[in-house]
Amino acid sequence: MDKPTEFHVLESVCTQLDELDAEPRERVIRYVMNRYSIGANPVERQAGARQPGSVASSVTELNGIALLKGDGSLRVTVRDLKGATAKDAARRLIYAVVLSNEMLTGSREVSSRKTLVPILREYRLYDGNTRALIASDKGVIRNGDLLSLDAHARTEAEAFLRDMQDPSIVGSWRPGAMKRKRT
Repeated sequence: MDKPTEFHVLESVCTQLDELDAEPRERVIRYVMNRYSIGANPVERQAGARQPGSVASSVTELNGIALLKGDGSLRVTVRDLKGATAKDAARRLIYAVVLSNEMLTGSREVSSRKTLVPILREYRLYDGNTRALIASDKGVIRNGDLLSLDAHARTEAEAFLRDMQDPSIVGSWRPGAMKRKRT
């Protein structure tokens, strides 16, 4: 049997914790933090302070995908989006940002203006085609400035994250790729 990936474990844990009331949820979290020697200081955890045997990285980082910076903002660290075209890469990045944000912060929604657009610009993927993709993608649920994923898109986003973590898969799109000129 394959070893579960970090985001599968996080999703399972979050699903189970969501089913508990506030007090039992706090007891479970306290128990897990004590069991794995995670410091109770949230500033240390966000700053990425790691103790021997600690699993603090699962709180602030998805290995090779994204991490939470000290100010609580999301930073995408994936190098190869495994996309075949710019549109495919943009879709993969949008899904990865929304799912990573949920896994790291617990919030199912991400701000389009404050979080997603700066990341798309960083990857040179923010243009009219990407804006149209965000508006028309059936898996992206828009609530004002906030974006989330429906159930089918979440499943697809999980597959995208698995692909991004798999070094044997190589995407053909690169941020510096030249566009072909029409003649």
